[in-house]
Amino acid sequence: MLQLIVELGKPLKLKLKIMVQSDKQIINKAGAIIFNSPSFDRVVLLYRAKQNDWSFPKGHIDGAESPIDAMEREVKEETGLAGKVVATLPNLEYKNSKGDKISVFMYLLVAMGDAVFQPEHHVDEVKWVDKKEVVSTLTHSNLKEYFVNNLPHIENLINIFSKKSSAQ
Repeated sequence: MLQLIVELGKPLKLKLKIMVQSDKQIINKAGAIIFNSPSFDRVVLLYRAKQNDWSFPKGHIDGAESPIDAMEREVKEETGLAGKVVATLPNLEYKNSKGDKISVFMYLLVAMGDAVFQPEHHVDEVKWVDKKEVVSTLTHSNLKEYFVNNLPHIENLINIFSKKSSAQ
């Protein structure tokens, strides 16, 4: 409560609301962990020289694009691969160097077709990495932790997908 004295000598009571505007924002992205088929023992990783890092395919959601559409576009642009969506994974959340919150809608994909890398977007290197080497190849600790924490769930989903695929 703030009290102001007006000319007549009577106090004037005002409620003052202070609004703090943050220059931090939430940035939504979409990405995927892509396994090979039919062995499901390798994962796609990207090397980006500009960021000097190894990562999963991921990127910004454009305009009114849905997260799954953004993920499919990013995977196509960055790897040239088409994939079958096996499941939605938990979101990957972290803060970037500016302090903005990044929320990545993550999906589990299985590469379909000939699985030949044909990136449309400039990516310095795309490669299949044995799933046992993913953690040692990824650059950022948050991605490593995400992969390790979700791997049991991912392997369970892959087993279910594999059984359904072989039954058809």
